[in-house]
Amino acid sequence: MSETATAGQHADETPIHHVTTYKFTVDGRHFESDQPILTGAQIKARASVDPSFGLFLEGHGHKPDEQISDGQTVDFREPGREKFYTAPPATFGASR
Repeated sequence: MSETATAGQHADETPIHHVTTYKFTVDGRHFESDQPILTGAQIKARASVDPSFGLFLEGHGHKPDEQISDGQTVDFREPGREKFYTAPPATFGASR
């Protein structure tokens, strides 16, 4: 997460507001959001990922990677919630 802010007011007396940008990566590509919470489907859509692909949040340290479902929300205000990767649907046991 990064904040862009300028203290004070504009010359026309309009207060200046903080603009918070939440940064994340999907498959190594960088994205930004002004919304602190996105669903898995919204993250895939912003990254132009095939909707049938799985979305995974990289775990930190000894924490395992976590699959993020399309309806699951991700709160970017929480530390360690910014690196994702995708994988095509599994076809284990499928006949060719």
